[in-house]
Amino acid sequence: RPGQELVGVCVLKGMVNLLNKFSAQIGRPQTADHRHIFYDYHFGGYARHTPALISTINQVYKLTGIPLDFVYTGKLCCAMLDLAAQNYFAAGSRILMIHSGGLQGNLSLPAGRLCY
Repeated sequence: RPGQELVGVCVLKGMVNLLNKFSAQIGRPQTADHRHIFYDYHFGGYARHTPALISTINQVYKLTGIPLDFVYTGKLCCAMLDLAAQNYFAAGSRILMIHSGGLQGNLSLPAGRLCY
């Protein structure tokens, strides 16, 4: 709709042309200026993580009770928090962040790394 923006976060390293490759599938050409994919929140690549990512995942859980995974939704949440801190979103914006589930990747982490 007018005034809405679609923001995506790519967790795959090296996929900088993803929006161009799939633009026909994700919207009409006249709305292309309202779509943006961020490519800098991969934290080293698919299923990779850093201490900063794990720390943010734990902080979000402590504040909200919402578990995140380090493969997808943790990176998405880090991106959204960082973009908000940079004032990417206009004041008063309403943001819908979709948690896709898929917490099973967390089982590969050593016990105690996550606080849940």
